[in-house]
Formats: sequence, structure tokens, C-alpha cells
Amino acid sequence: MYSTAAEAAEYRRYVEFLQSKGYLDPGLEELALEDLPGISGLKALRVTIASKSETEGVDSPARPSALEIETVLTGDQA
Repeated sequence: MYSTAAEAAEYRRYVEFLQSKGYLDPGLEELALEDLPGISGLKALRVTIASKSETEGVDSPARPSALEIETVLTGDQA
């Protein structure tokens, strides 16, 4: 869920990263949400979480943690 173009761009960047790693299926759906009392203009992005690959097995690398993903996306390499 987002309300500004800057937020949407940031979320799209996250989605594209996760899609490139195979954690999300390709595609992105943009939704306009109904107005609520005191809140209007909200939008959302809908993505599909990828099913576990049939080839993914014991030797597959571990999925990255939220912190690892954030580090890659923000460029905060410590």
C-alpha cells in the first residue's frame, strides 16, 4: 500500500529485486483502493509469491533474510 509516486517507485524496486531472485513470480498488479474515512488516494501493488521450485533441494542456498534484502536494496554494505 502506498500514497505517493516515490513510495511506489521504491516498492517496485523491491519487487523487481525479489522477482530477479525468483522469490516472486513475474508480473505486478496496480490497484486503487477505496477511500476510507479520513484517508483517500491509497494505491497498492499486488504480486504473487513464487512456488518452491521443483529443482530446489538440499543444496540450494538459503533464502536471504529481510536485513540482507534491505542491505542489497539500500546499498548499505557494511
